[in-house]
Amino acid sequence: MGRQTKAERALRGGTRHWTVAEAKCVLDEWKASGIPLGTFARQKGLNDTRLRWWKTRLGDWGGGVSLARAPAFIPAVVREVVEAANTSAPVTVRLRGGVVVEVGDPASVSPVWLTAVVSGLSRVG
Repeated sequence: MGRQTKAERALRGGTRHWTVAEAKCVLDEWKASGIPLGTFARQKGLNDTRLRWWKTRLGDWGGGVSLARAPAFIPAVVREVVEAANTSAPVTVRLRGGVVVEVGDPASVSPVWLTAVVSGLSRVG
């Protein structure tokens, strides 16, 4: 039995979940090998879907999160201000890709819930 590579040491433990550090180690070895991901996975006895998932999740793992998946602040434009004692004006959130979220009665919706919905839709699109 030859020396184990860092990636092979990271893979000990069977089907347990990888840490970010372990995934980066395996992806670094794959990148250095210069061979297609599927071929590398077969040679190492790995599931190529797992490697592709980590590659997508980590983006350019040399620097952290990929720009495509990085959170971003998007300017908000207030179109009009409605001042009424007990009235709540509808809220419209427009996302990139044409997705529109409309809330007819913002007082009945938790800001945390609305943030989670918009965040989830942003990641999908």
